[in-house]
Amino acid sequence: MVGLLGTVIGMIKSFYQISAGNFEGVKQMELAGGVSEALITTASGLVIGIVALIFYSVFRGRVQKYIAELEAASTHLMALLSAQYNRAGGNTPRAAFAEELATFDGDDDGFAHIGLQGRSAPSPIDNTRPDVEGI
Repeated sequence: MVGLLGTVIGMIKSFYQISAGNFEGVKQMELAGGVSEALITTASGLVIGIVALIFYSVFRGRVQKYIAELEAASTHLMALLSAQYNRAGGNTPRAAFAEELATFDGDDDGFAHIGLQGRSAPSPIDNTRPDVEGI
């Protein structure tokens, strides 16, 4: 933006000199000065923009790499927790819990407790989840 602003200001000065009729002899130096001012600010703006773009792409690449590593580590952690949970018998319900779910509670607490009708309770961490599948 600095380069564009400098270009516009330099061109305005140059065209002002032309419109004033000052284009003979020494006045041509002032005209060239306005154009050179425009080109200098354009070049400096381009240099700043290119350097900023390079740093942006480098830092964005690093952030993307860290995000990928974090996703891989969290997926691996979920797989380890799932394996440990299933190894400890987490996939099968406790006997007391299964009996409680299989019966209907007829008390007057205002809640209907309906059992699973012969099915086992599902595991909160299951091997069919997409984040632990294939590990």
